[in-house]
Amino acid sequence: MGASIDLSTAGIRLGIAFESTSGTRPTTGYTNIPGPKSIPGLDDAPSMIDTTSLNEEFYHKYIPGLRDLGGGDIAITFNYTQAWCDMWDDIYETNETNKATGKRAWITFYIPGISDAFFMPVDIVKRGNPAAEVDSVLETTVHFTPIGEPDFYTAVNPTDAVSA
Repeated sequence: MGASIDLSTAGIRLGIAFESTSGTRPTTGYTNIPGPKSIPGLDDAPSMIDTTSLNEEFYHKYIPGLRDLGGGDIAITFNYTQAWCDMWDDIYETNETNKATGKRAWITFYIPGISDAFFMPVDIVKRGNPAAEVDSVLETTVHFTPIGEPDFYTAVNPTDAVSA
């Protein structure tokens, strides 16, 4: 068991990789998607199905139902720049090309100091137009749709993309 050391959110990385074999999670080749400002918690608590009969006099009875990651959408916020738009458009187009051949995109959240990481196959939603407010940084929220079961595996630190 590791030492109990409190961690900061500094250095968290969002990585993406695409299957080279359809249906097989990539174990290497995750590319860092730079600049996430917030990521949601993804606690997949099961729904509770009420099985209470009319015979019960004091308490309801439940069984666990299906798990839900919060509505079928993973929303992540980024600063909105031309470089970011170009990068996101490339990711989206790569995803569309891979989908046509039955290959999925996988995301992971790398947290320095943690030996495992959350991995999930996703579909990538095309970027929309960001909201804007007076005297604020321009931000956008992108959306990933879960298309398979998430799980924890050995952490992979995503590498930075190589600029041309």
